[in-house]
Amino acid sequence: MKSVETPTTLEDIAKALGLSASTVSRALSGKGRISEETVNKVKAYMEGHNYKPNMLAKGLAKGRSYSICAVLPSDAVTGQIPFFYECLMGICSAGMKSNYTTMIVTDREDRTGRLESVVSMGKADGYILLRAADDDPALKLLLDKKCRTVVVGNPGVEDVQFVDEDHEGVCERFTKEVLSRGFKAPAAIIGAQKYNVNRSRKRGFEAAAAEKGVKGTVYTVSGDDGIEAAVNGALQSGADCIFCGDDTVCLKVLSLLDAGKRPFVASFYYNESLAVSGIEAPRFNSKELGRRAAAILINSIENKF
Repeated sequence: MKSVETPTTLEDIAKALGLSASTVSRALSGKGRISEETVNKVKAYMEGHNYKPNMLAKGLAKGRSYSICAVLPSDAVTGQIPFFYECLMGICSAGMKSNYTTMIVTDREDRTGRLESVVSMGKADGYILLRAADDDPALKLLLDKKCRTVVVGNPGVEDVQFVDEDHEGVCERFTKEVLSRGFKAPAAIIGAQKYNVNRSRKRGFEAAAAEKGVKGTVYTVSGDDGIEAAVNGALQSGADCIFCGDDTVCLKVLSLLDAGKRPFVASFYYNESLAVSGIEAPRFNSKELGRRAAAILINSIENKF
């Protein structure tokens, strides 16, 4: 007995019924001028063949891609910043649960060409920006194009959905706990202040130092040269402990210090590689942060259509 192949695409149904794919698409979506007779014809054919539309066909019918786009900064591809990968795992997990694929775009902060291409071709139903600086061009592009957008980290922009951790509170509590061990001359080496997360961690450190009645010195840095200068400054000033703004800064600081004579070093963000050196740090659930961002975005998309 010859088996009957079940159609799997709009084109298959269109060919079987002698219609165009666009007519079938309109029949499924209910959009555009199309007769009730044609709509019923398409639906009856689908029911008779136990046809379940795949996500691509469903997207064509509703004018959607069923994809979300994660926008990563170019330095995330160096492999030195696990946060982005953990966050991306959460995004992909939430996307799969809701039958959305996740695409990834990387751009330098001063360039948005790749992102512009994705937006202009309508390849994604929504976007997750994994880091936003002050006056961020990628965020500006997405807002100008009225794209559904969620930012990981507070972008400091009104009416933009975001997910974040209590960096200021966590870092303040962590700093106070460390200083309670008797350190009197703490220093903090924290990354570029154009990122709200770094400003939050800086405020947390300063609040803890003030409460403990010690003078905390803050060095804000951008790039390896700035970190080296900050380390030298902290050592010359007699710092007895150094707090690093994140794991990347901490790894660089450790490489610049004599392991046998270094002051106490801690990080404001945990990384498995820091555990080898016995570095203490608060832990944030980056995967959950990504999952939350994707869930918010997908909910926004579903409620829009």
